[in-house]
Amino acid sequence: MKKKVLLLICVMMAAIGLCACGGVKELSENFDAATVRAAAEELIGYVNEEDAEGFCSVPMSESMAENMTVESTQQIFDEYLGNKGAFVEYKSITLVEAYDKTVGDCAVAIVSVKYENMNVQYTISFDIDMKLVGFFFK
Repeated sequence: MKKKVLLLICVMMAAIGLCACGGVKELSENFDAATVRAAAEELIGYVNEEDAEGFCSVPMSESMAENMTVESTQQIFDEYLGNKGAFVEYKSITLVEAYDKTVGDCAVAIVSVKYENMNVQYTISFDIDMKLVGFFFK
């Protein structure tokens, strides 16, 4: 099971890497900043509540949906974010646009969050249809 979680994390990192490698720029008219921000905050809200089912209910790309099962998502929450403590505040939110030859244009939200026991930086990517194509945290 641990191998499956590591594979899932690698897939998510690859998706983010793909979006980031095409160059980064400010959001264009292809994306609405308020919509991207709200979608990123919604996902982080599911993480804060450890709601894997809610997280997996958001629109995702086919590859994300194949890998982000409720069980695997809950395992990631438990193993990697279980000791974060309660949400304190958003420290910063940066929205940029990137291009990938596979995904096309994608919006990337880089969100720094302060929790009771740690800080977490989320990098969340959406395609032009606002489907989740990448979710990474450190």
